[in-house]
Amino acid sequence: MTEIEATVLVVTLLLAMMALSVPIGAAMALSAFTGIAMLYGTGTAFFMVGEVSMEVGFNYELCIIPLFILMGNLATKAGMSADLYQGCARLFGGLKGALAMATILACGCFAAVSGSSLATATALGQVSLPEMKKHNYSDSLATGCVAAGGTIGVLIPPSIILVIYGVLTETSITDLFVAAVIPGFMQIVIYALTIAIIVRVWPKSAAWARPQAFARNWPPCRRFPACSFCSR
Repeated sequence: MTEIEATVLVVTLLLAMMALSVPIGAAMALSAFTGIAMLYGTGTAFFMVGEVSMEVGFNYELCIIPLFILMGNLATKAGMSADLYQGCARLFGGLKGALAMATILACGCFAAVSGSSLATATALGQVSLPEMKKHNYSDSLATGCVAAGGTIGVLIPPSIILVIYGVLTETSITDLFVAAVIPGFMQIVIYALTIAIIVRVWPKSAAWARPQAFARNWPPCRRFPACSFCSR
């Protein structure tokens, strides 16, 4: 079998397994194993499986990935996502679409803790979606903000994707983190401006939020209920 035929077979097998709802990781591993076995024999394929597993399993740089996930779970259980969202809602309280903008900003802040897009969207979605639904935000705008905000987790350091990319390409992870700061900040600003345009073009998609409602629930405001910031 030629390399071109093996490539076609591997891609076809991968797409077929994905169509059958096989997990992507397992589908990629099985299709790659099949391609190597067809070209170089099953002995070489088993050797590659063991070598790659050992190389990845003992890679020191990748040990921070489960730590990021653990940090994100701890932050969620501790109520940090709710506090972030309420604090960001206070900052945008005087604008129409404030809850949607607060979702984007809170996603950016939470991404700096978890490093994962999925964890960011999950944690903030549990807090922001019921609140936006209660204030009569359209379903498309509410869910779109959570989905878009979750993508910020790819850029805002520390990012799991950037760590994996740095390990695979032997690029400095520190340089990748530094390079992602400005694009991540720009992404937050662009999303917020997009929301401002949407609520102006389609006024019924969002509602005015009252900042006092969020100030009472923000932990600093519970400790200082008479502070001048919350009494504005």
